[in-house]
Amino acid sequence: MSEFFFIFMQVFGVFLMFLASYLFGRWRTGKLDLTILSEIILYIGCPCVVFSTIVNTRYEVSEIGVLVGALIWCVVFVAAFNFISGIILRKKHSNLFYFSTMFMNTSSIGFPLMLFLFGQAAFEKAVIFYLAMITLLFSLGVSLISKKYTEIFRLPVLYAAALGFVISFSGWTLPEFVFKPITLMSGMTVPLMIVLLGCEFARLGKIKKVKTALGAALTRALIGLLGGLTFVALFGVTGLTAKVIILCSCLPVPVMTYVIAQKYRQDEKTAAEIVILSNLCAVIVLPIVIFLFLR
Repeated sequence: MSEFFFIFMQVFGVFLMFLASYLFGRWRTGKLDLTILSEIILYIGCPCVVFSTIVNTRYEVSEIGVLVGALIWCVVFVAAFNFISGIILRKKHSNLFYFSTMFMNTSSIGFPLMLFLFGQAAFEKAVIFYLAMITLLFSLGVSLISKKYTEIFRLPVLYAAALGFVISFSGWTLPEFVFKPITLMSGMTVPLMIVLLGCEFARLGKIKKVKTALGAALTRALIGLLGGLTFVALFGVTGLTAKVIILCSCLPVPVMTYVIAQKYRQDEKTAAEIVILSNLCAVIVLPIVIFLFLR
């Protein structure tokens, strides 16, 4: 019991930072332009995190393949479950339900959890998982919502990753005066993600479609976890890589679900409710998953 409490407090430490950001957002309601903050994260912070992590780490091609394969497996696994459950229940799930349950909050929840629980090595693996996730999110995911297929090419994070891999695999060394500012910028990104998440929640409001939001939250957590466990078992993945895959597979719905639904006017209120409930459920779900599977 004491071990579970310790794990819970580690996870709760991340959500405590989120709570502080939420209270700040409630206090400054109507006075915050979160669009600016999200743009800083998306177009400056995330590219710096990805680039500096890849350049600083010597990835094995096989390891990259395993992490990317795990992400694709988890996304397809959840999508297949939604399709089959829709047939059994004789209820066609909306594109928003598919979109919100297929992808996970790898950045603002996943990144700090990896650092808190497993250290820098796990964080470096989570970056690869995040890159694969964001690529699918802005290609397959956005196409589900908007039918636009080229959004992915507007994201600097992919170009930062490509440049990082070129430098990493070539063995080049960047001058200190170039690399140090990038590292400093990357250091601010994870805290800013948590601030954005808390402030977004403060702005979203109450949950009205509880059944839909709860269904999406449980699907994301439980079916996502089942997908991660299945992948690890089938392909014999072990060690820290297995822990990263399992933890990432059951992370809650990303805030980007709400942002994209709002941008393309696709039932953004329901999207907001799904995001809120999924991330609140994660306070309970994640410590249990870590205690049962990741000790």
